[in-house]
Amino acid sequence: MSHDCFEKLNTNKRQAILNAGMLSFSKNGYKKTSVSDIALVAGISKAAIFVYFGTKKDFYLYLYDYAQLDLINRIKVGTNDFFESYDIYLQACLEIYLVHPFLFDFLYQDEQKREFEDMSEIKKIDDKNCGCCYQKLFDNVDWSRFKACYDSETVYNLVAWVRAGCFSKFLKNKSIIEVRTETNRYLSILKNELYKPEYL
Repeated sequence: MSHDCFEKLNTNKRQAILNAGMLSFSKNGYKKTSVSDIALVAGISKAAIFVYFGTKKDFYLYLYDYAQLDLINRIKVGTNDFFESYDIYLQACLEIYLVHPFLFDFLYQDEQKREFEDMSEIKKIDDKNCGCCYQKLFDNVDWSRFKACYDSETVYNLVAWVRAGCFSKFLKNKSIIEVRTETNRYLSILKNELYKPEYL
C-alpha cells in the first residue's frame, strides 16, 4: 500500500501519529492495541489511520520499519575501536529519543512482537535493516583488540544489556548527555575487562 497521504502530512502531525503507535503498541502489546486507541492518543480519527496505512497490521509493519530506518539513518560510520563505534550508536539512540521517546520500548519489547500475526514479516524487516546497521557501525572494528576468550556475539550481548539497563534506569530522570555519560561509564568497565591490556 502507498503511504503518500501520510508522507504529505506536516512533520509534527506525522510524529504525533508515529509516537502514538509506538506508545500504544509498547504499552499494551499488539493484540490489545486497537486502531481506536492509537487514534485517540494521536488526536486524529480512526478512519484517518485506515486511510494512511490500511490495517492495524500494515501500520505496525510500517512503524517497525520506520523505527529501524530512523535509527540507521542517524548512525555515522564506525571506527576501528568497538567502543568508540558503540558510542556513535548511543548518540544516535539518544537523538532519536528526543523525537520519538517510545521508539526503543516499541522496538525492543519482544513480548509485543511475539503477539504479531506473522513473525516472518518482522524477520524480513530485521534482516533488511539490522545487517545494514551493524555493517555501518562495526565493519571497521579491529576485533583483535579483544581478548581471545570473547567472541563477537558475547560482546554484542554484553553491550546491548548495558545499554538497555542504563536507558531503562536513567532516561526518565537524566538529560541525554548524562545518560550517554553514565552508559559509557559502564561500558568502560566492560572495555577494561574485554580488551587486551595494550589497547587500553
